[in-house]
Amino acid sequence: MGKLESLIIAKNVQIIYKEGRHRFPALEDISFAVNPKEKFVIIGSSGCEKSSLLKAIAGFQPIKCMSIAIHSIVLNHNQS
Repeated sequence: MGKLESLIIAKNVQIIYKEGRHRFPALEDISFAVNPKEKFVIIGSSGCEKSSLLKAIAGFQPIKCMSIAIHSIVLNHNQS
């Protein structure tokens, strides 16, 4: 049996919101891997940026200083 590769890998995810000259960190240094046949949930209180993390994985949320790979394909949607 061959080595199983992770389906989703997130490393050092950061999401920073900008308002004018101010920057507000929403997520910092989030890392995880989801392997084949694993069940994975994201839980937390209201306002803890669960939806922002899912949007980042889907490519709808700009991200900074990190990498996300799905089926070994690295997504490139970093903030400038």
